[in-house]
Amino acid sequence: MKEVKFTSFEAACAHLKIGTELPDVSMLPTEEQKGVIAQYKLQILVKANNDGWKANYAERSQYKYFPWFEYVPGSGWVLDGYVGGYACTYVGARLALKTSALAMEMGGTFIDLYRDLLGEGE
Repeated sequence: MKEVKFTSFEAACAHLKIGTELPDVSMLPTEEQKGVIAQYKLQILVKANNDGWKANYAERSQYKYFPWFEYVPGSGWVLDGYVGGYACTYVGARLALKTSALAMEMGGTFIDLYRDLLGEGE
């Protein structure tokens, strides 16, 4: 079953009824700009694809899922699975996903955005 309903930033924005304007990052160092834009786009994509579900960090029994990436020299960041947890996070809490299947599919579908967020790795 396909978990990712919104496969583009623009489609996610349309679903959430928000504009597609990106944050102004011109005041940031060039090497930081891609990561900030990637974070914003992923937050919007996660919100749209979570379909109303929100991570509740006060609810310790609620699982939250994230794509898990490994850095492979010569290949860069590659999707290695997912990680699930109760009340902690290994990445930005705003990127928590409601199911492990959604985490895997988001990681694969938006690998380039996650790579921009994670940086070069070397």
